[in-house]
Amino acid sequence: MNYKKITSSLLAFGLFFPLLHEGIYAQEANKFDVKVEIAHPGLTIGKLTEPQNGTKENIAKRYLKGEVHGAKAQPEQINKEKDVDFQPTKKEEKQNQTEIRLSQTYKGYKVYGQDIIVKVDKSGVITTVSGKVAQNLEKQSNLNITNFLSEDKVKSSIRDILQIPIDAIEKEFTGETIIYKKKDGSYTYAEVVTLTYENNAQVISGDAIISVVDGEMLYQEKFIKNKEQQPRNQLRNQTVTPQLSPFEEQGTGKNAMQENVLFNIAKGDNGKFYLADLSRGNGIYIYDANYADIQGGRGGYPGALISSSTVNFADKEAAGVMKNMGDIYDYFKKEHNLKSYNTIGAKVVVSVHAFNSKEVSDNEKENYANAQWRPSWKQMLFGDGLKGTLTSAIDITAHEFGHAVFSETIKSNNTTSSNAETKAINEGLADFWGTQVEMYVKKDKGNWIIGDTLDGRIFRDIPKEIGDWGEKLYTNLQEFYKDTNDKEEHLNSGIISHVLYQLTEGETYNGVSVEKQGNDKVSKMVMYALQNYVTAAEDFESLHSHIVQAARDLYGNTISTEVEKAFQAHGYKSLANSPDRMVLQGLSNVNSVILSMDHDLRTLKVFSDAPSAQIHPDFPGTYFAVTLYDSTDIDSDGSPQEKESVSVKGTDTSERFLSYFDNPSFLYGDILRVEHRKPDHTLVYDEGKEVSISKKEIRYFKLTSEGFVEMLLAGPKINEVTDQDRRVTGTGEAGLKVSVVVGGKKIGSGKVDDKGNFTVNIPKQKGGKELVVTLTDAIGNTSEPAKTQVKMDSANQDKLVKEAKDSIDQLFTDSSRAEYSHDYTTVKKGAIQIHVVQQHMTEAMEKLNAIPDEHKEKAALQKEMERVQKLLKERENEQGGNLVQNGLFDSGLDKWKPWIGFGATAPEVQGDGGKSTNVIKIYPNSSVEQVLTGLEPNTTYELTTYAKSENNEKFSVGTKNTGTANVTVPIYSKEYSQVHLRFKTAPNSTTAIIYLYKSGGTKPGYADVVIAKKVMEK
Repeated sequence: MNYKKITSSLLAFGLFFPLLHEGIYAQEANKFDVKVEIAHPGLTIGKLTEPQNGTKENIAKRYLKGEVHGAKAQPEQINKEKDVDFQPTKKEEKQNQTEIRLSQTYKGYKVYGQDIIVKVDKSGVITTVSGKVAQNLEKQSNLNITNFLSEDKVKSSIRDILQIPIDAIEKEFTGETIIYKKKDGSYTYAEVVTLTYENNAQVISGDAIISVVDGEMLYQEKFIKNKEQQPRNQLRNQTVTPQLSPFEEQGTGKNAMQENVLFNIAKGDNGKFYLADLSRGNGIYIYDANYADIQGGRGGYPGALISSSTVNFADKEAAGVMKNMGDIYDYFKKEHNLKSYNTIGAKVVVSVHAFNSKEVSDNEKENYANAQWRPSWKQMLFGDGLKGTLTSAIDITAHEFGHAVFSETIKSNNTTSSNAETKAINEGLADFWGTQVEMYVKKDKGNWIIGDTLDGRIFRDIPKEIGDWGEKLYTNLQEFYKDTNDKEEHLNSGIISHVLYQLTEGETYNGVSVEKQGNDKVSKMVMYALQNYVTAAEDFESLHSHIVQAARDLYGNTISTEVEKAFQAHGYKSLANSPDRMVLQGLSNVNSVILSMDHDLRTLKVFSDAPSAQIHPDFPGTYFAVTLYDSTDIDSDGSPQEKESVSVKGTDTSERFLSYFDNPSFLYGDILRVEHRKPDHTLVYDEGKEVSISKKEIRYFKLTSEGFVEMLLAGPKINEVTDQDRRVTGTGEAGLKVSVVVGGKKIGSGKVDDKGNFTVNIPKQKGGKELVVTLTDAIGNTSEPAKTQVKMDSANQDKLVKEAKDSIDQLFTDSSRAEYSHDYTTVKKGAIQIHVVQQHMTEAMEKLNAIPDEHKEKAALQKEMERVQKLLKERENEQGGNLVQNGLFDSGLDKWKPWIGFGATAPEVQGDGGKSTNVIKIYPNSSVEQVLTGLEPNTTYELTTYAKSENNEKFSVGTKNTGTANVTVPIYSKEYSQVHLRFKTAPNSTTAIIYLYKSGGTKPGYADVVIAKKVMEK
């Protein structure tokens, strides 16, 4: 099977780690304050990065991969695993920011249903991250497998599991390889398949998700259509719908409850009237499915557009649902500015008289008592069961429309979700929208009972916590995580719907009372959360964060506090940070230990979210340690006495910490020493907002009425140190100890005197060495390090400059140039030497780098090196398209015609002492020449070569027989110089002769690298 990886950038669908379409350019980073304002499960808000360069999509991707230096990120929202990536699926401008939705991938495969939202402002600063990403994929054994099941094996497994007849012929089998999260929480490679098989009797179609590791069927939906029993209407989709236009009169009819209803209709060019409302978005259309079996697939749907010869429609199910859909559309548009179930007026397609043979028998089609929204079909279906009242019940019809709102808002057309929480949330919010639309339509007659107007059945009674068929409707989040809960989405929908019920009505629940917020506020909170924060893999705790934040965004902190209370009443963990607290995180950023300041009792309250779990098993040694010092009990050396102290290993549990550090009392001014193996896993909050602290492993905090205040010692100021000095001098806070370190080794120490000066003796250090100087107080608190480089004295610097100059000069040679005549010019150092390769440049660069950056001549020398690099690249590029044959003389004199004067020695090819492998040696009164063929008439060409002559005698390079003027350049240099000469062919010339000639004298001349190329003139 061809397992498809994602290659397109657009696909179809504890807390902080310090961490390039249109361009964004960063501001000065050192002037920007990176900070977090909100940090809740699945939601981080603030100035989370410095301004970043590049496209907004790439900024978001780099952040999620933990590649943005200095960024603030919750670990659940980034993944640094090397094979993890994120692909943008949608970009939208919102509130002066760019919102980017990204899908997570691993090893090039999409993680099914896993996306995340990142918002980037115009400066390239990430301001919001919403959602979570899949973690620890490297540790998933199934994802380390590369030997997938073969295509034949996958097909065979699907045929067996779906019981596809042996004689059925494959008509369609398409799929995409993805990574799927199974019910047990593990991940596996899987294939999302769409299939169609056919034999003489049936057409079998459907969707499946199957593991390509072991063949386990993870999801299946099979449709069977019997050819001989195919309902007439299964062909109706092939009929031509007449041209429709809005009709000025409303249609009439009765719904299944015998209530008179009015609704908009359309008139066809055939004179008939149709259940098509063309006034709302792209229209609302009601179809008659005529009991087409859903198990037969989409072939029977949506059915035939319902028509009537008059404006009165007798189909009570169709009339009822048409009336309701108009009201539902109006609700979402008026209350939430939502056009249809998305923001662009999507066509609303509804089929009545649906049937599913998996739920009722073939002779009871009229009793199919269910309704559904099918994301991949983009339509709603309603059965006739319960005497057709499903279509008349405004809450039921709005419930299905609510599913459409959810799937379109989270940008998912997946037929299923691998996340049980997402499924329950989808159902709970659909119930919520059902109640909201009912109250909008019925005013004071609306309620929180889903299906109370049905004939003989109530689906869910939210206030009384009654679910389908009288079963318990779960309303407490903690119940969801119990083993006895089978995670069925309808029965767990109350975990969110009951929260919204309490909040809307102002009820008391589990002893918690909240102020009534009303339908308008609560529905707007939910819609705002959906449109700004909710993702395709939404879980309960993330939804909690998102709705509370939506309340805060829309109505402020007072209202959001009431929302938070309602969630807590239903078993959700508090989002509220203790006003002044410190968090020491362990494995997976669990809040292993939390220290909260009780200002009334002057105690440090210590607790843990996971007291019995190991703090971090990967660290058997000390992981973090805390010491409380008494500011009133000072030793003679100025250090305070310990009050409480505890250290814990990564293999310890938080219970050990709690037993030794048992809510100690403190006085303002006392000092807390905190050591953490992972410095970025210590978090401090002031008034509920995270406070920026240093990144040191050991930190000191003063306990004050304002909370935990980090004691940051100002670093020392250091005077210049040269390679001739034997001491370091500078200033700092009086009385502090001074340490000087080079390469991790202490080379000197001292103390700041009463006047704030210090002198520390050190051994002489080489220029360029980095000195690190710190100050330390009596309790061991160390300042931020001050760093300085040892400078060379002027004599040493001048020596290095001379060495670098000499080395760079040796890379250059002269360049002589003639154009179309014997006149020529020579440019000193206009070319690189014939022997120069990258190695020579590297050696010269090493000498250049040894010069201190501040030296006034270094910049000019760097420009010379840049010129060498450019010339080398140009020379390498010149080899392409060379018209000279054997221009490097690697084949001796092949292709060259020698001329030998009377008494002269014949030209020969030899090595040249490392300068060049093969060069042509031409003795006095001799030459070599070559005819260039295939030239274009009336065209300019350039001949280049390297040449030299012993004793500075004349050595000539030239062209002749071009049909125009001959061109010659003489060389007198004892070192190789580069020759450039341009010549032009006559209007009828297609050949030319190039030559190398030593006319007289006593010594030979040399040449190599002969190149002739057409000049691409402007």
